[in-house]
Amino acid sequence: MVKSYTRFELDATFGIISSASPPVHLPSSRGPGRVVVGADEAVQIWDLKTSQLLLRLVDPQQSEKAQVVQLAYEKNAEIIAAGYTDGSIRIWDTRSSTVVIVFNGHKSYVSKLEFSRDGTQLISGGADTTVIVWDLINEQGLYRLKGHKAPITAIVPLDDNYMVTVSKDGVMKLWDLKTQFCTETRMAHKGECWEAALIGSQNNGDFRIATVGNGTELKVWSLDSNGDEGHQISSLGELQKEGRHRGVGLKFDFANNIIVCASGDIVQSWRLRTPDEIKRLLKRRQKRASKKKEKSKSAQADAETNADADADAGALTIADEYAPFSLFRTKAKITGLCLYDSDIIVNLNTNSIEYWDQGEEPQVNYTIENSGHRTDIRDCCISSDGRVIATGSNGTIKLHNAHSTAVIRTLTDTGYILALRFLPGDQLIVAGTKEGNLDLYDIAKASKIGTFPAHAGAVWSIDVSSDGKQIVSGGADKSVKFWSLELIEEPVPGHPDLPGVKSMSLKNTHKLEFNDDVLAVKLSPDMQLVAASLLDNTVKVYKTGTLKFYLNLYGHQLPVLSLDISHDNKLLVTSSADKNIKLWGLDFGDCHKSIFAHDDSVLRVVFEPQSYNFLSASKDGLVKYWDGAKFIQIQALKGHHSEVWALAMAYDGTFAVSASHDKTIRIWQMTDEPLFVEEERELEMEQEFEENIAHDLNREDNMDDEDQENTVEEVKKHTIESLKAGERLFEALDICVADLQNVDNKPRHVILTALNVSPEKYLMDTLSRIKTPLVEDALLTFPLDKIVGLLQFVEIWLEKKWNPQMVCRVLFFCLRSFSKQIIATKMLQSELEVIRERVRSLLNEIYETIGFNLASLKMLQAEWDENHVRTLDLDADPVNSTQKRVYESISL
Repeated sequence: MVKSYTRFELDATFGIISSASPPVHLPSSRGPGRVVVGADEAVQIWDLKTSQLLLRLVDPQQSEKAQVVQLAYEKNAEIIAAGYTDGSIRIWDTRSSTVVIVFNGHKSYVSKLEFSRDGTQLISGGADTTVIVWDLINEQGLYRLKGHKAPITAIVPLDDNYMVTVSKDGVMKLWDLKTQFCTETRMAHKGECWEAALIGSQNNGDFRIATVGNGTELKVWSLDSNGDEGHQISSLGELQKEGRHRGVGLKFDFANNIIVCASGDIVQSWRLRTPDEIKRLLKRRQKRASKKKEKSKSAQADAETNADADADAGALTIADEYAPFSLFRTKAKITGLCLYDSDIIVNLNTNSIEYWDQGEEPQVNYTIENSGHRTDIRDCCISSDGRVIATGSNGTIKLHNAHSTAVIRTLTDTGYILALRFLPGDQLIVAGTKEGNLDLYDIAKASKIGTFPAHAGAVWSIDVSSDGKQIVSGGADKSVKFWSLELIEEPVPGHPDLPGVKSMSLKNTHKLEFNDDVLAVKLSPDMQLVAASLLDNTVKVYKTGTLKFYLNLYGHQLPVLSLDISHDNKLLVTSSADKNIKLWGLDFGDCHKSIFAHDDSVLRVVFEPQSYNFLSASKDGLVKYWDGAKFIQIQALKGHHSEVWALAMAYDGTFAVSASHDKTIRIWQMTDEPLFVEEERELEMEQEFEENIAHDLNREDNMDDEDQENTVEEVKKHTIESLKAGERLFEALDICVADLQNVDNKPRHVILTALNVSPEKYLMDTLSRIKTPLVEDALLTFPLDKIVGLLQFVEIWLEKKWNPQMVCRVLFFCLRSFSKQIIATKMLQSELEVIRERVRSLLNEIYETIGFNLASLKMLQAEWDENHVRTLDLDADPVNSTQKRVYESISL
């Protein structure tokens, strides 16, 4: 009989405030508003004033590996564009919190997103060096621009006709969007160019653009869109910024004429001087030049100096136009910034967000940082009742409510936490630090009870006995120490007559010394054995009562990083940096099984209570569920995007908690859904097969597109969704073609019979159910013979005038993609002529309908103005002889 298991499912994700993505501000009628940031696979919206998480947007259909790396906001439509690492783009509606459009076009991660000026188009740049223009109304990619040699770092829409892009290749390109051609290319920086921004524009087509690279220069460029081709961009000069870090944000405040640039942990701004200030500056310069002229000695030198001084005094540089305005440093390095009025919002690489009031003396108004750790979580544990989760990092311990995931306590100044455990009663926590101490904390008071020097080096691991009376610790000083919990009385300072205050303390009772560092320790549930893993790749087991050597377990090629003992004290599981997990019998020390478990070091392993099943966590970002009796993988828990440092199982086995370098803490809930190993393996193989097919098809498409510069091409990309949509359409087309050609009165297909529909109706319904952005990608998989069959139904649809927009889209795509084959197929000529006439007739009819509707709307507007807007003539008053409008008060 096939054994069934229960499935773990992701129940909650918390602990992450923001990842390395630029923030976007959402204005609000009250308060400072909201900020949108990427948080690994999610888009999170935070309230700046209350520091509360308002929304966490995750598309259930998105790839498990996809992370949000770029964001853009369109204020008129109130939509957010999010770019992901898999090259996809999702358009989120902030009012309904749903995905309205999904675009797939980039072969690598999306490196930049910008909306057009009118908000009807989205422009995206990718690490695949291409720029794609997307139509948000028709939900399709218009064209792909190629020309850069490195990932796109900035996109600057100038107007409806021109756009500027910069890349890590240091090149700035000007694109004519009407002709879809690059009109000029300039070397912006010697190295990589990281940011660009529009810092001024005029109605005559003159623009100013600022760019920033790796050095200390912020360059300013003039762009004349009406100039001669190849001479439209000219350099105006450069401004000097603080620090040599690369620019990570460049914005312009049009209301106050301020340039804001972020690099490293510095935010610097420049203010555009007024004409009066520039005049005074030039006057002061001329005075200094005249004084220099008076001090010159020789007549010849005097003449040369005068000429140079006069020229310098009258010259106006870009540094004269922009005066340094403010400069401030943040707590950590900046990953992105955005502006709100005169304020600055910065996203930091320490999982925090800061809101600065920009001015001559900038200050922090709001900070979002309490909901997560600043550094990696190195260990976590769960209280005995399963209600509290404790996590520890460098300098901080946080206690989370396991049900609401809210932070209920934060303990600061804790040192670098490497190990963390609850003590019996769940009122105290013991922590092992990198400094070699064992610290006791009172949860209710959120205070430290005491610090106990434990090891001469880092405390790598601690464990608490099942009765809660003993603690064992292992450290880098090559020793394992046993500690007992004691209640002591401490005298009250200054009051020797008063009774002492009782407090908990730790007392060292025993010590085991080794020849190598101790990396992990574990007490058996019956407290008879203690196991310690050493730096020499071995695990040594001792009797706890006599501290006599019991077993020596060897076989790993690299040190064992974690270990655990089963509930019945019979099985020991070890995980190592050699990517293997080994199961050992504690009776004789024999290795029951060695499993190649992960693609990288296995950092944690923990048994499920009252079972031989166990969980493992690795640097490959996966948490895996194993059967320790049959030595098979039950389930792979995907969700983390980086190495998983910490793993803990609840005492009742109902859920597990994992913490990762990606700053997330994830709760995996044990469900009642049955899981069969064979079915799970089949699903994994099917998913891998589909991903490989899509990857191979995209690679074949890329082979013909290499080494093409300043070219334009169609937007296409094979994805699993488009392949599945193509299969559904392929099957429906076969059914409908067979029914259409059924001249022998054979029984109809069971689907058409059950639905009682015509073949053209069934095919149209199938086509309409495909998401609009996937229609053209789905048709990419069709061979020519299927296109011939599809054109037959296009002719029928045109005759019946069904869904003209979809029909024309399918027709024009087929003609573009298969033009050579269709021209060479003579039997299609007569059919194409019929299609051409019907398309023209249908489009003319639609054109006339639209024209009629526009004329009707104009007539209604004129009628409204005539009845509701009147002029008042005051001929008696010659002073007020001008016409004025008078509005009637009406009730609708």
